[in-house]
Amino acid sequence: FSIEAKQGYNFQENIAVINRTGVYELMDTKGNPYKELTDIEVVKFPKEGLLGVRKDKKWGFIDKTGKQVVPFLYEDCDSYVGNYAKVKQDGKWGIIDKTGKVIIAPKYDNIVPNEEGIFIYYQDSFYGIIDKNGKIISSPNYYPLTPFYKGVAIGKEKKSFVIIHSPLAK
Repeated sequence: FSIEAKQGYNFQENIAVINRTGVYELMDTKGNPYKELTDIEVVKFPKEGLLGVRKDKKWGFIDKTGKQVVPFLYEDCDSYVGNYAKVKQDGKWGIIDKTGKVIIAPKYDNIVPNEEGIFIYYQDSFYGIIDKNGKIISSPNYYPLTPFYKGVAIGKEKKSFVIIHSPLAK
């Protein structure tokens, strides 16, 4: 199939976003546009069934049908990783879940979501670790610090690299 469009994004999760006439649309894998996203200024890639979209200069999330799931409250956002997405408010980053519930209040210079529910945050030029309940596991002592993978991360503390095991690992 062939569709003439001003913009087009890769298929992810069986949908693509296109812009043929100045309006974003959702398109299925057969090339059928099925939902106009009126009043949407910018769209991010779909992940975990949700798309980050900007309306009236604020970001929120919609599902694959175009239904708003997370209100348009944020200065910026990133796509979901598992159940979590990072959002920016008042120049700081935090974490929300798929319902829009704030898991970690936006108060960090940066934060990295992870489907394991343990997050790397960046504050005052160093990285720390916080869990999905908001409990600080490690204050910002590391630079750099990798995201957790299967319950393990690597960080540099002073002059040595250390292996860090997630307290949430099973």
